[in-house]
Amino acid sequence: MWSGYVKNLRKDGGFYWVYAQVSSLLDKNENLIGYKSLRAPVESTKRHELEVNYTRLKEMEENVIKLSEWIDCETFRQLETLSHQQNRSISKILKEMVD
Repeated sequence: MWSGYVKNLRKDGGFYWVYAQVSSLLDKNENLIGYKSLRAPVESTKRHELEVNYTRLKEMEENVIKLSEWIDCETFRQLETLSHQQNRSISKILKEMVD
């Protein structure tokens, strides 16, 4: 079973958050035949926290894409290691290098 918060797309193009629990469905021979999902609404305070974190992750993803256009893999791995060691974002490290 997997459980976690999910950002879903609505038909009108908007989004909504749910807490989902996903389980596999097995037949009598233990073969996977599908999945079932139970979902619950998310409280507004948790929804705000999720949106803040989601926005931060999307920004990080965009930075990685931008970096990949002009930096080689080994240099990126070194920056990633430095980022973890110093508990700072890669973009902050690069900004300091440029300044």
